Amino acid sequence: MVPKKQAARVLTQDQLEQAVVNEHDLPGLIVTKIGVGTDGLGDGVVKAFPDRDTHPGTCGPVSGAVDGGSSHTPVGSVLRIARSKGSTVMLYLVSYQEEDAARVIDELRASLRTCKAFTAGPMKVAYQDVRATDEPSLGGEGLSSLSSRPICSPGTGRSTT
Repeated sequence: MVPKKQAARVLTQDQLEQAVVNEHDLPGLIVTKIGVGTDGLGDGVVKAFPDRDTHPGTCGPVSGAVDGGSSHTPVGSVLRIARSKGSTVMLYLVSYQEEDAARVIDELRASLRTCKAFTAGPMKVAYQDVRATDEPSLGGEGLSSLSSRPICSPGTGRSTT
């Protein structure tokens, strides 16, 4: 008899909020909670992101991950903004049903093989230097990536990353 695969535990919204990092985990940073559904972002957003205006289209999963989502509907989500002098990082923690979680990771992994730069959304925000990094050794499976987004300095027309 083949043993049954044990179902993965799907974190609830409350469990995600307990698990997300805070100022105690990141000394010296200011960590801000983004409230429920703030402009389609924030704690408790449980909708799939529609296919976005991402070019090239093969970068769609990476573009979704940048915004803390995917084309699959999550069970729960939390968003924190961590700040220090001159730096801001968006921290997302999203929970999916097991079958959707596997699809999200597979799609993101495949996208990261070819996606090196993309533009996304109605404002055509540009991302460059997209690359996979070493996978974190947390949980059953993980994936990590980096990208940079040029930011236009107000009044100068110059971009920085």
